[in-house]
Amino acid sequence: MDAEQAREWHVFEQEASRQLRAGEWTLRLSIMPSFSDWTVAGVTFRNQVVVRRWLREEDSCKFATPIERLRHAAALRPTITENARSIDAHAAASILNSLSALRTPLLPEKDSITLDGTGFEVLAQRGGRLHLCWNRLPHEWAPVKTWFDTVWDHLNTLATA
Repeated sequence: MDAEQAREWHVFEQEASRQLRAGEWTLRLSIMPSFSDWTVAGVTFRNQVVVRRWLREEDSCKFATPIERLRHAAALRPTITENARSIDAHAAASILNSLSALRTPLLPEKDSITLDGTGFEVLAQRGGRLHLCWNRLPHEWAPVKTWFDTVWDHLNTLATA
């Protein structure tokens, strides 16, 4: 990818991220690998379970070379799929309340820096806002990852049922 394409890709990637996260969420979980598709799953304030996936690998092929880029429209839009399903208010509250059961420190003892890998994100809103992000999980957050994996699977099952 040349410098011009790299700049365009960066803007394109930011737009994909904005589209994935768009909406009013009570709970939003994100998995963002460095080199493959990004997925966001969560529950909206309207009691909908939503799973969105940016087909990053598919879109990145459009930027493979300057010649390949010319084969596509000048104004590209990220390729994003979505599955959504309404659930009752009790089920939505139950998913968010499962976060309350965690007992873990919010600030890890050590900083962790990674350049590549997979980014994870938790956004929860109810009265306040909690936003956790990590690439390399601090050992103190092991219960968060267990909770994340369980809720992630549950949300994906609900959205495709």
